[in-house]
Amino acid sequence: MQISRTENTFKKKRPNYFAWVGGILLLMILIWLLNSTAATNFRNIGPDMIFTDAENVSGDFFVAENGQVKNGFTQSSEKARSGTHSCKTGTGDGLQFGFSLDLTEFEKGKFYRTSVWRFQELEGEKGYLAVAADDGKSFYKNEVFPVAQESTGWEKLEIRFFIPPDAGWKKLNIHTYSTGDAVVYFDDFSFENKQRSRLSL
Repeated sequence: MQISRTENTFKKKRPNYFAWVGGILLLMILIWLLNSTAATNFRNIGPDMIFTDAENVSGDFFVAENGQVKNGFTQSSEKARSGTHSCKTGTGDGLQFGFSLDLTEFEKGKFYRTSVWRFQELEGEKGYLAVAADDGKSFYKNEVFPVAQESTGWEKLEIRFFIPPDAGWKKLNIHTYSTGDAVVYFDDFSFENKQRSRLSL
């Protein structure tokens, strides 16, 4: 049997064709993985959580899952824990505010948790996470000491709190702020509604 030159040529080129297709598929997978990492980290966010990673801004708001977080003008690409952006509070007279979340729909007699990741180049008590009632007096709690720290310098601040059944608050505000003495970055801000049985104190 005599094999034509055309058949020989096809057999020689076929492995290159499959290698080319495989390379394209591999490239598409890599691009998808990179986009998934850099894009908003909203997967696995349930209905009881409000979350923003500061990646996107709409007007004066950070785009968030299940809510709106104010002060989008503080978005910065200088530092980031996840993605490419964070919330930056700079230096200046008085307190400098970053993420700010107003809550008007909350359940009394429930446990809640809020957290944020902080990066500050200077040591000391510079960047805070705080929760305050609408009158600023009946309830106020802030936190400056981290509960976790990464090798990159990012530190996690967390506040767990309980709203009494007889609370007269109409609004709660959760926010980050710095003293104005140094630049502080905040990222991956979240608020969770937690049942007592699910929240280990």
